[in-house]
Amino acid sequence: MSKIPPGMEAMLSSLSTVLSVVMKDVYKEYPDLQYKYSGEMYHYTSADILPLILLENGIKIRFTDYRFLNDTSEGEEFPSIFQSQLERLYNSGKINEEFYNEACKLSIDKNPSRLFVACFSENRDSLPMWNYYLKNGKYEGYSLGFDFSNINQMNNISVLKVIYDDKNKENIIENMIMKAAENKELSVSQQCKELIDSAFQLSLLMKKQCFSHEKEIRLVLNYSTNEDNSIYKSEKINYCNKNGILQPHCDVTFKDKTIFKSCCYAPTMQQQLTELGLNTYFRLHDYDTSSISISQSEIPVRY
Repeated sequence: MSKIPPGMEAMLSSLSTVLSVVMKDVYKEYPDLQYKYSGEMYHYTSADILPLILLENGIKIRFTDYRFLNDTSEGEEFPSIFQSQLERLYNSGKINEEFYNEACKLSIDKNPSRLFVACFSENRDSLPMWNYYLKNGKYEGYSLGFDFSNINQMNNISVLKVIYDDKNKENIIENMIMKAAENKELSVSQQCKELIDSAFQLSLLMKKQCFSHEKEIRLVLNYSTNEDNSIYKSEKINYCNKNGILQPHCDVTFKDKTIFKSCCYAPTMQQQLTELGLNTYFRLHDYDTSSISISQSEIPVRY
């Protein structure tokens, strides 16, 4: 099997909350590795939306139904690569005809469960990301830094790092197919059924390379019902108007406000008044300003 890049197998092990037993088995040979994104992740937003996120009673994050995300090719990367890898492995004799035919008969389920996504970036200060918040010729927006290290305590939310590199995608999918095919404890039909059940979940991690500048990290919510526990409260699925389309979403409020670590504001915003406004807002909404880093973008643009 192809070699998986360092750390990739660890990342995939974090899918245990959303992938089936077969997918977890792909990486059981790496028991000491567990993917946890260390450090802050950043959510870019506007001045209008910031007060809807940083509430007095917690941090509200909106999770959107993955089928309604901005990337129109969302979920399309995996099926095409999966099919090409399946054919290549069959033609090279690595999988037999029975397995190949059975896998081809099954279609990848595009709605296996109610999956909702919240998008973040590894990059605190990114010009391509600020470009999304260009208004009247000026950059107006905020990059909010959060530390979700305790997210691993939650059964139905995962922290996943998006994969952009095509070779990495091919290697991961090849390993997944081969592990399923080599599982002799199951019949061929069972092997393929569990392989396909796992497949679409993995596609949530794969995006086209043209989006690589986003350096995206995703929180993936596997929604079953609204939940209220010691860490967060999830609301019922609701809908908002997105260019005339009813877009499903689920709002999740994290109760520990100390997960909010930093706020970087756009490069063309006026420093003194921007920081005065932020500090005033944080104090009035009971945030500890001494533990929140406020800074302006270091990108040298004038307008």
